[in-house]
Amino acid sequence: MLTSVLLGLGLLAADLPAKPPAQAQAAAPKPAPAEALARYNEKKAQTPNTAAAQAKLAEWCEQNGLEAEAFVHYALVVQLDPARSAAWRKLGYKKHQGRWMTDAQIADEAEQLKANKTWAPLLKKIHKNVHGGPKKQEARTELESIVDPRAIPAVYREFGAGGASDQAIAIQVFGQIDTPLSSKVLALLAVYGKNPEVRRRATETLRGRDPDHYLTLLVGLLSDPLKYEVRPVGGPGSPGVLFVEGERANVRRFYAPPAPSVQFQPGDIVTYDASGLPVLIRPVARLASTLVNQTGTTKSGGVDTFNDFDAAARFSFSDLMIEAQRGAVSAEQQLEADVNQVKALNTTKKTFNDLVMSVARNASGKDLGDDPKDWRAALAKKGQYRKAPKKSPTKPTVDELVPLAYQPQFGELTFMTAVRAVSRAADS
Repeated sequence: MLTSVLLGLGLLAADLPAKPPAQAQAAAPKPAPAEALARYNEKKAQTPNTAAAQAKLAEWCEQNGLEAEAFVHYALVVQLDPARSAAWRKLGYKKHQGRWMTDAQIADEAEQLKANKTWAPLLKKIHKNVHGGPKKQEARTELESIVDPRAIPAVYREFGAGGASDQAIAIQVFGQIDTPLSSKVLALLAVYGKNPEVRRRATETLRGRDPDHYLTLLVGLLSDPLKYEVRPVGGPGSPGVLFVEGERANVRRFYAPPAPSVQFQPGDIVTYDASGLPVLIRPVARLASTLVNQTGTTKSGGVDTFNDFDAAARFSFSDLMIEAQRGAVSAEQQLEADVNQVKALNTTKKTFNDLVMSVARNASGKDLGDDPKDWRAALAKKGQYRKAPKKSPTKPTVDELVPLAYQPQFGELTFMTAVRAVSRAADS
């Protein structure tokens, strides 16, 4: 349901390590609060930002009378590791239908379910009449009278996910209900509305409301562009590289066109083409060194060195280089196509970020910068945005060898048939 989704934004789930044995706790007397705070500040500065370390610090705070500090670190534990159920319980949550909730949230959800059953059929009836017919004005009057915060989820389901005209009705009703939840829904419509007019009306409806109710949601929609590095293809045998930095792992893609390679074999003959470049002739079927004359008499005959074969393969080094260059050009084109995809994604991210920041500026009257990091930092200073944990210096890099769209052919590029050698010693 919409209410639970929005109210649950940022909540994660968490297993707190067991406390030390009772005798170990009794062995060390608890310090006075002032001394405890001093020791706490030292421990906090030395504690890594991991769930296990924060859980131990929270436990230490609890043992030394620093209840507020313990709560802060237990909250950080469940943010870092949602599987730590003991930390959730320390925060006053219990498992309810697969989610961690407080008693107050459980009771509120039950009340909301009852309200949904009341509002859903009523709004469906209003929806049927509001767009036309004899009861159109009556339906609009009923819409104008809706001020119950419990109606928000039902209004969104009935009108918020519809077309532009339905979303305009939803904006009207949410404008009549000034609550943190309605402000969040208006912020979402200001970003994801069906058309510019819907988004403009949602943004204007947010003006004058408490920015603390929706700015964190908007800033959470912002995303950073992908960072990448490119090394172009240097030619045959010199691969190009695309390195893309990811959230949890990096990707390094290699575009490696092969260099031409010809293995010389015994009997190969090297000559030159009209341009003076080498050409390799490789005999395919050699004639016997002994020829048979017309009378059947076998005679040994001299055989011309260059023409003592029936057929040969011709390797032109200029053709090989042309073929290798084709492979290099194709690999570079693949690299450029992938880079363009990354650029297009970053352009899409920037366009969306600009839209979100425009909504935030116009609705709140605040301009916190042109970069998502500026908005995050500003809210983080007020304690309204949780900074992402520092990236691990050992983030893995996944290497990929890109299959080439064009594979150069360095085999027998040209097949030639030679004139059969005729024995000069054959009998007449």
